[in-house]
Amino acid sequence: MTKLLNLDELPTAADVAIVLNGRRHVMKPMTLGDFIRQQKAAEALKGQNNVAAEIDTLIGVVVTAFPTLPRDEVEALDLGRLNAIFDFLGAQGQARAGAPQPGE
Repeated sequence: MTKLLNLDELPTAADVAIVLNGRRHVMKPMTLGDFIRQQKAAEALKGQNNVAAEIDTLIGVVVTAFPTLPRDEVEALDLGRLNAIFDFLGAQGQARAGAPQPGE
């Protein structure tokens, strides 16, 4: 008897979204490629004291998780709102392993 795992039939993550500037942006699940890129970005930041590069990496995490969210809108946020989005990602199980934490 053939055993089959049909990945197309597995349930996907619940619909999780944020609203910014009156528009709803649905979070996409982290792919293995996203994870690898995130790990490489975090490794590149290790040992550096470059807050701008860390913030840029965090912005990249957010726009990867919410692909309909324009980068310029994220860049226009204050740090508190960026932190809120990043914390929200973590609460949804989408915390990007190795991503720099704001203020670290």
